[in-house]
Amino acid sequence: MTGGGKDVLYFRPKLTLAPNMKKNKLLVTGAIIFILSVIVGLLGTALSIASSFTALNGPESAGIERVGNGIASAMLFTTASLIGSTVGLVLLAAGAIASYRRSKKPQPYTE
Repeated sequence: MTGGGKDVLYFRPKLTLAPNMKKNKLLVTGAIIFILSVIVGLLGTALSIASSFTALNGPESAGIERVGNGIASAMLFTTASLIGSTVGLVLLAAGAIASYRRSKKPQPYTE
């Protein structure tokens, strides 16, 4: 474009967060599952243990049932977090391998 007798060059960058988003769906899905499962697992475990300690601090001495329920809930959250993060890591690794294989270009055969 010309303006006032001078040539002006306009630079328009592409605004993309992930340029190969369509190709990396497996990679992104694995990362999201991994991160969410770790966050939910840690939060659930901490809240369950906190409720177990709160039951111990009750007006009467808490029975083993109330404390045991809190500990069982914490173990359940921890197990679910471990399973979810394992699934997320497997998907993440599969996406990374697929992305790596796509990025390798075949070399022409030369003698």
